[in-house]
Amino acid sequence: MDLENKLKGIPHIYYFNLDSKINRKEYMESQFNRWGIVNYTRISSSKYLASKVDEWIHLIDGSIYDWGKNPAVTANAINHIEFIKWWLENTNDPYMILMEDDYDLSLIEYWHFDWEYLMNNIPYDWDCIQLGYESHIQINFFLSPKQASKSYFGPCMINRRYAQKLVDLHYDYINNKFMVKHKIANMRLLLDGGENSCSVDYFICENGRTYCLPLITTNNDLPSYENDKVTIRPHHEVSRELYYDWWQNDRDKFTLEDFFTYNKAYDYLMTKKINL
Repeated sequence: MDLENKLKGIPHIYYFNLDSKINRKEYMESQFNRWGIVNYTRISSSKYLASKVDEWIHLIDGSIYDWGKNPAVTANAINHIEFIKWWLENTNDPYMILMEDDYDLSLIEYWHFDWEYLMNNIPYDWDCIQLGYESHIQINFFLSPKQASKSYFGPCMINRRYAQKLVDLHYDYINNKFMVKHKIANMRLLLDGGENSCSVDYFICENGRTYCLPLITTNNDLPSYENDKVTIRPHHEVSRELYYDWWQNDRDKFTLEDFFTYNKAYDYLMTKKINL
C-alpha cells in the first residue's frame, strides 16, 4: 500500500461553483494543490439560476414539471444533468468524481489506505460511491449501501454506465428537454414535498447501486444557501464533528476489512448517532 502517494489513480474531479463565489473556487483549488491533485475541473453552476428561471423554463418537459415549487432545486439539477451528458460525449473516462465547492479534504491525512486499495475493496456491482455525506440520523463509519433516510448528496464517484443511465432518465434526446419530475415511491421523500426526484440529493444517489464511505465532510465555515438565503443546517455541524472524532480517535479500533464491509455483527460499534 502506497500511503506516500495515497491519491495516485484518483479519477478526474469536477466541482460545481457559482461564478460569484470566487472565494470558494480559491478554497477548493488550494485544497487540490495541497494534496497534489491536478486532475480537476471547475464547472460553473451559474448557467441555470433560480433567479433567471424564465430564461430556461422552456428546456423543461412541462408535462411533468411544476417549476413553481422550487426552481433553485431544479436549476441545480439541470446543471448537473447537462454536465454529465457533456462528460459522456466528450471523455472516455470510466469514472469521475462530482462534488460541490464546500467540502473539506483535510481528512485525507487520516486515511490509512490508498486509492488503489479503495478501488480494489468496493463492491463489484457499484454504480455510485458516495465519498461523504451528512445525516439527520446517523453516520455509518464503514462502507454500507445508501439508505435514503440516513444520507443526502455528497462527493460522489460514478461510473460511465451509471452516468448514461442518469442522462437517459432525465434528458429527452428527441425534444432536447430535461425530464426532472418523476414518480417516486419513497414515502419519506413524498412527505418532504414530493419534488425530490429532481434534486441532486435524489437522482444522483438513488437511481442505482450506491454505497457510502464516510471520507470527506463539509466545511461549515462556508454557509449553505437556498434561494439565495443562508440555510442553517445543524446536522452538518454535528456530522462534521463525528467525522473528525472517528478518524482521529476511533479509526484504529477497527481493521480495514471492518471498514470496507457491512452487515457485521458489530456494525453498531462503528455507527455514530446524530444528536441535535
